This record gives sequence, structure tokens and C-alpha cells, in this order.
Amino acid sequence: MSTEQIMSGEKGIERITISLTTDLLSTLDEISRNLGHRSRSETLRAAARDYIAENRWSEDEGWRVGVIMLQYNHHQPKVMQQINRLRGEMRHLIRSSLSLAVSKDDTMEVIAVQGEADKIKQLIEEARKIRRVKTIRWSLTPCGRSIP
Repeated sequence: MSTEQIMSGEKGIERITISLTTDLLSTLDEISRNLGHRSRSETLRAAARDYIAENRWSEDEGWRVGVIMLQYNHHQPKVMQQINRLRGEMRHLIRSSLSLAVSKDDTMEVIAVQGEADKIKQLIEEARKIRRVKTIRWSLTPCGRSIP
């Protein structure tokens, strides 16, 4: 990736060069149009902000509330056993959970969590270690400490 500094108003902007597959670029352009973005740069800046927010939250201290979603094949008994074990170990963070059959083979586990950021990060890291979990997504937000 190459960079070039550009002065734009009061803010410095770095121009970068990236390589994307044709399919990825086509999809990016379609989403950009659907979101009403005026340029690819606007779309990529929004994506970069989301990526940073998604990955930097765990560096912060403090109380968080949100959801963790796991998708897995429910025909794999070991996966379900490991998820249940993790639920038991982290029950102090888990406020509620919901299992949804999303296809004949897959289940989406939605886990509502509340607690210290570092503890929720530990829960996510442990969930990532479970083999055969297809996807893990989460959405967390800072919040004031409330009565658990």
C-alpha cells in the first residue's frame, strides 16, 4: 500500500493505493451507491471507522453492554457442548441468550452481555477458540455501570 499526504482544508488526508479483486470492488461500489456515498473514499473511510470501533473497543476500560452472535452447525455435538461450557463459565457476564435455527444445519446463538470490557473480550476470545463455529460477530457499546 502506498501513501501520499494531501492537504484538504484544516485536516491532513493521506491518499492510499489499495488493490481489490474485481468482485470486491463491484460489491463495494454497489453498497456505496445504496448508502448514498458520494465516492469510494467516503465508503472506505466509513468502513475504516467501523473497523476501528469494532476492534479498538477492547482496549478501553469500562462497562459494556451488547450482543455476541455465534453461528454454528448444530449437528456437531462438541460445538454445542463447548458453547454450553463457555456459557456456564461466563454466566456472570451473560444476561440472556437465544438460539435461532437459521437453516436445517445451522443455529445462530445470540448472547446478551454486560460487564467489564476486558472480561467480555475474554469471552469473545474463548468463543473464537471453539472449532467449527462458522462466524462470530459482536456489537458492544460503553454504558454507565448499572445494577447487574
